[in-house]
Amino acid sequence: MNLVLLAKPNRLTAYLANRLGETGCLKGVVWEEGRSSWQSFLNVAKREGAARAVDVIAYQLWAKVGRRGQFARELDRFVPAPAYQQVACKSIDVGSVNDSGAREFIERLAPDMILVHATGLINRDIYEIPAWCSVNLHCGYLPLFRGHDSTFWAMAAEAPVGVTLHRVVRRADAGEIFSRAEISLEPGDSDITAWLKAFRSGVDQACKLVLRARDRGFPELTGQQDSTHKAYSYRGLSDYLALDRKRSQ
Repeated sequence: MNLVLLAKPNRLTAYLANRLGETGCLKGVVWEEGRSSWQSFLNVAKREGAARAVDVIAYQLWAKVGRRGQFARELDRFVPAPAYQQVACKSIDVGSVNDSGAREFIERLAPDMILVHATGLINRDIYEIPAWCSVNLHCGYLPLFRGHDSTFWAMAAEAPVGVTLHRVVRRADAGEIFSRAEISLEPGDSDITAWLKAFRSGVDQACKLVLRARDRGFPELTGQQDSTHKAYSYRGLSDYLALDRKRSQ
């Protein structure tokens, strides 16, 4: 069984890649550089207006300064620290997973399955390459929380926090669901620990799906899609402060 991973290069995806490597099925990794803060601002402004974009960028800048230490401590507690360069398979660095170089790299590996985590939206000519399908590891409980920052929005709504493996289709986070799990939160959990718990559970689910495919074959595809639930945007600083006040009461 040939597996290809599409992800951004960071410590979380290093952990994911190494866990997938342990299955013996990972043949290659496409590391996506991703957007700059300015590109993110323009995209949010186009969809939701300049005021909302400023709020989102304000949170992202503040998080890099005010939450960096908290994130580093929780990362040390939840996820081991292998370097992603040490993954024993072929890899390529690209600006976007939709680049022609990425497509040619994936096609040469002839994957049965692509696993995706936290990249930009994927074009159809990429996600339809595998013999079976492409699967997204989404840190959110679908179909309730599609889109960005799903664990945060679930906590803000006092709704289930979880993780889902689903088929990649044209609409974001709308493909048929292969597995999902609700995450148990403790009184002291933050949106960071909730997200890391969800991610770690998602890695376990992804490895189980790969091993099942390797040993017993892939599950049958039904083509079912969700088109009713909203797709959430990035959190803004005002959203974070509102949740912080709510949880401190």
